[in-house]
Amino acid sequence: MTQPDRTSYFRIQLTFKEISEALGYSRSQATALRKQLRTLTVTLVRCTFVNSNKDGIDAVNLFAAGNYSKGKLTMWLTPNMAERLLSEKSSTEYFPLSLLKLKGTAYYLALKIMHNANINARWRADRVDRLGLEDTLKALPTLPDPVKLSKGNSRSLYLKILTPLAKAIEELEAVTGIVVRPSQPLKGLKAKDLSKVTLNVTDWGQVDIAELTRKKRKRLRKNNVRED
Repeated sequence: MTQPDRTSYFRIQLTFKEISEALGYSRSQATALRKQLRTLTVTLVRCTFVNSNKDGIDAVNLFAAGNYSKGKLTMWLTPNMAERLLSEKSSTEYFPLSLLKLKGTAYYLALKIMHNANINARWRADRVDRLGLEDTLKALPTLPDPVKLSKGNSRSLYLKILTPLAKAIEELEAVTGIVVRPSQPLKGLKAKDLSKVTLNVTDWGQVDIAELTRKKRKRLRKNNVRED
């Protein structure tokens, strides 16, 4: 009889206490959170990670099944995703649970910031704190496509994209302590100038970015991967 695949039973399990503490919920909010977790379980099972570029697209279903019962949230990873997580060469990203308190554009902005941090912590630590504005906007599905608005006037760009972005930056700081500052004022920017602006993280708040960088680079050394 062959041994079962090591990824067949790979699961992630969190208690209600761990989830509520990570999200900063008080006891008075516990009932509402329990109701949300029932919905969240269904949403997570349908979650897909997509990585795309001009040459192609790679999509992976994250979870095969999920269960929330008696104060515990359990998610079973698909074999494909589990294998990626278990691989020593895995580039699994660090994303603090506390950032799940964010909503809408602020949440997607946090995703983009953490993705940038994870990628550059491995290869270019000097870029961990810096993101291109144009590239960041493309990763925010709650905002209109800046390319489609490029034919309009600067006022449309400011009202429909840059103003919501500014509010998301404020929410990100208020909820997580992560401070983001554009390299130049957003007001008055034209579409053709978006590629010239960077978003600079000046304070990581609740995120231990130094520890993230240390772990990523330690893994590179362990696998004898050159860092240049």
